[in-house]
Amino acid sequence: MSHPDRNNPYSFDAFLEWRDRVDYYADDPFIQAVVKTFTGDAWKQVDRAARKFSPKVSYRWRDMADTIAQPEKRPYVTHFDGHNHRIDRIERPLETVIMEKEAFSEGLFSTKTSPWEKLTKMFLLYQNGEACIVCPLTCTEGLVAILENFADTPELKRILRHCKEGIDGDFGIGAQYLSEIQGGSDVPANVLEAVRKRDTWRLYGTKFFCSATHADYAMEDFSSLPRLYRDAAVNELWEGPRNVLLAQIHRDLQKVSEWYPPSEFVQNLLPGADKKIVDAFSDEISGLVSYPGLVEMNAETVRICQQWDSFCARLFHAYQDLAKCEGERYLDNRKRD
Repeated sequence: MSHPDRNNPYSFDAFLEWRDRVDYYADDPFIQAVVKTFTGDAWKQVDRAARKFSPKVSYRWRDMADTIAQPEKRPYVTHFDGHNHRIDRIERPLETVIMEKEAFSEGLFSTKTSPWEKLTKMFLLYQNGEACIVCPLTCTEGLVAILENFADTPELKRILRHCKEGIDGDFGIGAQYLSEIQGGSDVPANVLEAVRKRDTWRLYGTKFFCSATHADYAMEDFSSLPRLYRDAAVNELWEGPRNVLLAQIHRDLQKVSEWYPPSEFVQNLLPGADKKIVDAFSDEISGLVSYPGLVEMNAETVRICQQWDSFCARLFHAYQDLAKCEGERYLDNRKRD
């Protein structure tokens, strides 16, 4: 058994020296292989853009993310000014404001940025964790996708331009609001009222959650799928209890099962995987979705929830294994060449 020794020569300095020099993209041959494998003809352009972008994330923004991770740097709300006037101002550390401004100024959602380039850059951003910017970025990505399909007024088109291309160098930020805790992605269960007033809509209802409250614009959220994408990309759960999101996944898959069977979902997710593995996952998810609901708490519901949790982990690992194999095949071919 070793005992405390103030003269212990061990230190983190060697590790920190190595870490501080790591470039998230240039020093990771596997992610380069993934980009090469999946982007096809766009590879050279995406690779070039990633190499130019990565040093910002790997060094400057990494240091900012480390700084704002300190407890004393967490955001807070100032409710009253010095004269006792109600202001409800969100106070964020300067590093967060600067990093957010610089990240959005990259124009990730611009028509000048290809989908593959956007995805690769957002992946690199995620290496620093949420860092107070990934949530608004992902919310804005969803807002842009909605407005690209439904912006039909001058004001909505201006918002779309503000978020995609920026206006006078300033880029708009979107937020995500959830209205009814009893409804969530179940639209008929929501009692929110949308009232049109000239060129805008006012939403009347009880809000119980919001992402990126400092944003310029907010859209109602009725689907668990955008959050599944975001939570999978950042590898964490942001929207409260795990069982809430699981209940919405269960309900959403049940609702679409007539036109999109859960077994087909698995097959589309694992193309090229061993048929026995795909069949096993297909049978399991079909059985899980057939369970009536997860609201009533009893021993069987708990068992189903535990199985869901295990199933999601195993399915995600199977998907990762496929991507890993394709990337490794590329690396092996490059070595032989």
